[in-house]
Amino acid sequence: MGILDKALAEKVIEFIEWEEYLQDAPFDRYIELSGFTEIRTRSNHIIDIARRRQIVRQPVKSAFFADNAIGLAIAQVYQRLMEDATMITVRAFNNPDFAAEWLEVPVQILFPPTGTADARH
Repeated sequence: MGILDKALAEKVIEFIEWEEYLQDAPFDRYIELSGFTEIRTRSNHIIDIARRRQIVRQPVKSAFFADNAIGLAIAQVYQRLMEDATMITVRAFNNPDFAAEWLEVPVQILFPPTGTADARH
């Protein structure tokens, strides 16, 4: 939620890199861009992130979902920038069902819990 800017993008990347360091096994990722009211990042920052992320040590999938044209366009640009990466495959989606299918997970786990026990079952 809120504004996606360079600082927030860096926090997300640092979190993922830390989790990669801590985890014993590779893990796929799901990034949702739909909740952002604004996206304030420059193309050179997206290019820098792509260069940095191409150095993943284990095979993983990274699915980006956006339900708006700007978020989807940014995800598609990132997907194209990551085409030469050998261990990470990036795909952009405008439908969470397709993202879940590609990640081979139930679509329900892509959404945050609602806070009630019944909603999680």
